[in-house]
Amino acid sequence: MRAGRSIRPFWPLPAVTLLGAASLFLLVVGIRTSKPGVIWAFAAVWPLPLLQGFRLLCR
Repeated sequence: MRAGRSIRPFWPLPAVTLLGAASLFLLVVGIRTSKPGVIWAFAAVWPLPLLQGFRLLCR
């Protein structure tokens, strides 16, 4: 086995899609409820699909 290979395969498109859907869900719920916990969860999650999407496009 090569040193640069991981054991699990990485599927970037489904990962970006699921993270984007979770981020969108948290955005809508945060706007509708105005609960600080949901807004902070959105603030923690939204950069992940953004960065992974750029990584996927620049690959």
